Amino acid sequence: MKKPAQRTRKIQPGRRGLAAFSATALIAMAAGAQVLGSDHLGFSEQLQACRSGATWQAREACMDEARAAQAARQRGTLANDAAYESNALARCDVFKEEQDKRACHARVLGPGETSGSVASGGILRSYDYTVPAGQAMGAGTEPAAAPPTSLGATPIPPLGTGALPPAFPVFPK
Repeated sequence: MKKPAQRTRKIQPGRRGLAAFSATALIAMAAGAQVLGSDHLGFSEQLQACRSGATWQAREACMDEARAAQAARQRGTLANDAAYESNALARCDVFKEEQDKRACHARVLGPGETSGSVASGGILRSYDYTVPAGQAMGAGTEPAAAPPTSLGATPIPPLGTGALPPAFPVFPK
């Protein structure tokens, strides 16, 4: 018996690249379609969460936010990281002193600590830095004494005097 002749085809280098590119393009298009679908799915999930009361917002406000975010996503104007950073740095413009502005920038962008959440009432950012002793309050200035309280409680003494207030305020009888 005679074996049938097998034909093998060698793919030339130029065609290999074209085949690899085509396969990559197909995978990328499928991934892009999946991303578009997940955006829409995210919107429907947001609406469902609003309807079920699973968010901390009022139902109408939640629905308005979800619709506005979906519209911004479709326009391509949904905030990105660059817009977030620009907005965060603009909030530091309220500080007039250069040292305060630098500290604000460090809190927003730098190595400080972040705690809390929007749902819990706010995000707290802290950044510790050392101020030289001569610059802390100006050379030779003493802190002002605490004003008397209206309830007659023991006022807290100024810092650095060594006197500590009682653990609980003492009210006169």
